[in-house]
Amino acid sequence: MSSQQGKLPSTAELERFVKEKTPVLFFTADGKEHKGILRWFDETAFALTTSEKPEKHITLLKQAVIGYGPQEHAK
Repeated sequence: MSSQQGKLPSTAELERFVKEKTPVLFFTADGKEHKGILRWFDETAFALTTSEKPEKHITLLKQAVIGYGPQEHAK
């Protein structure tokens, strides 16, 4: 786990992830990991686009997210 994983993202970090299209890994309270490019975020949700074929769009409620981290080795 990187030093950023396991904490909630700051607004500045999230804005950078969106702008730079950084692959991100989100951890949710149900024990799942969600990988993708952060498309947008607001006060209640995060929207990701996965790299799967076909591409999927996922919306995660902020209350379900327990941490995040840049995806170090995007596949």
